[in-house]
Amino acid sequence: MFPLHLALGSRFMPFYEGAYFAIAILGGILLGTRTLKNHGLQESEYEKVIYAAIIAALLGGRLFHVLFWGGSYYFRNPLKILAFWEGGISITGGIAGALIATLVICTKLKASFWQYLALASPSMFFAQGLGRIGCFLNGDAFGISSSLPWAVSFRRFGLDLFSFRENTGISSAAWNWSYSKGLVGPESTMSSSLHPTQLYEALFDFCLAALLLRLIKNKVLDKIIGSVYIAAYSLFRFFVEYIRADREGLLFFNTSLIQFVLLGIALAFAVYLAKLSGKVVKRME
Repeated sequence: MFPLHLALGSRFMPFYEGAYFAIAILGGILLGTRTLKNHGLQESEYEKVIYAAIIAALLGGRLFHVLFWGGSYYFRNPLKILAFWEGGISITGGIAGALIATLVICTKLKASFWQYLALASPSMFFAQGLGRIGCFLNGDAFGISSSLPWAVSFRRFGLDLFSFRENTGISSAAWNWSYSKGLVGPESTMSSSLHPTQLYEALFDFCLAALLLRLIKNKVLDKIIGSVYIAAYSLFRFFVEYIRADREGLLFFNTSLIQFVLLGIALAFAVYLAKLSGKVVKRME
């Protein structure tokens, strides 16, 4: 793990994740641009779609974090909603924002939303996977306690950029959670053993990216590819949330509000996929 703190003038950003997000976004752009270009789409057109999607992803990611993970903190401190440098970007919200922006821009340009979604979905999964590796290195989005052989412990203290000296003034979220549960003592420098939920999602994202690339190569219907992307990710996140330690907004059956939203989206697109597949089978008969 490699958690970092960044100080810019009077602004101090503990456990700074911006660098990892930047790498993830850049990786997604490079792969997405290459895929869209190889399929003959106009550069001026897909550039508008890509940049609009990135801006909307950042806004949507922040909004979802505030609504679903911020609890009552942001209602008590509304100005903190704008303090994005303090961290708090939801990948789920980022995806939602990017999809909405893509739909709006494609409608305006009279381009195919489903074609863009299908061609961009592998790069989106790839960027998500890189982002989750960043989360792992930073020590956020961690899981609950685990005794499995692959369980990991996260550092209590991060390193200051650019001296790379350990800063003992601030403890990590993973350590704070472990300490609050009585799993580690005040003298410990590592969290308890936790599920590496970040790596679970990264592995899932990379595997789905490879699958969708294969579907594109086999010229599967755009709507099917796009629906697989939305349904698969929503369903995966629904289940992995049960072993996330930073869940907020639990309703009933140990299930959070965002999980019910994700499950609804997954089921809706699963039904849509079934209908699309049925139509494809009838055409082949």
